[in-house]
Amino acid sequence: MYTTVAAQDVTKAASRKLLEQAHWEPYGDAGDTQFYRQNAVRLSVTIAAAPALDNKTVITVASELMSAELPAPKEARELQYSDSTTTVTFETAQSMDDLAAYYRKVLESQGWKATTDNLLKIDFRHVLIFRNASKDLRELTVQTAEEGTRASLKHQTAAQVAEEETRAEAAIAKRKAAMNAPKTKVPVALPAEAADVKATATRLEIQLKSGRAKGVVVALQKQFVKDGWKEESAVVENEAGTITLTRGELNLSVIYVDPGFIPAEVTISLIGGELETVKAKAP
Repeated sequence: MYTTVAAQDVTKAASRKLLEQAHWEPYGDAGDTQFYRQNAVRLSVTIAAAPALDNKTVITVASELMSAELPAPKEARELQYSDSTTTVTFETAQSMDDLAAYYRKVLESQGWKATTDNLLKIDFRHVLIFRNASKDLRELTVQTAEEGTRASLKHQTAAQVAEEETRAEAAIAKRKAAMNAPKTKVPVALPAEAADVKATATRLEIQLKSGRAKGVVVALQKQFVKDGWKEESAVVENEAGTITLTRGELNLSVIYVDPGFIPAEVTISLIGGELETVKAKAP
């Protein structure tokens, strides 16, 4: 810790000038602390007034080794660096294309090569990937901000990339296996009075005589619970109702409308399996 009789703002300006002359690049700030970077070393300089020390200005300097050397434009605003995610984020007045050109120049001089000629648009963001001879990866993500461009540069080692790709491949394989696996059949006993039946693997629509929907749905509800389904919610009225049930990975819903002057309509929907209709005897 150091002290000086110079004012806080004067000390900040003087320290910044000296550090820049020593080739330290400004690298964000947080309150009274200014950050600077040189190669993969981040320097923090905290300059604060100290009323308890006769209003002197206190200077505290600390340094840390960054997990990766992540450059940023000198004029970057609101710059934040996270070593846990090895990411630097900031805003700049540069356009997205100008910023991409900046990183092409800087990173390619350090042995990195862009994998595409242009930024790739993904939703509302644009992305440019860089790789080096060691198969490490750096991902530049940019999007339009109110006053220019919001950007982030993330570094991943080859091992981290390989681990991420392995997880992604496993997730894809799991989804494919689930898609190709035989679907669980869920039998639905339809009353003999059911009319205008429209059925798909996951949706069943029927019509009933006016006033019959509630009784039929309550009977179905009891049968599902008997078959091991867990009731999550139920609203059962004469004119309308909704029942939702689950069993393992299966989700079932029964919705009906029975206004009393037109045929009642009942809709059964299933997620995770296939409906199988079985004709039941009329009560």
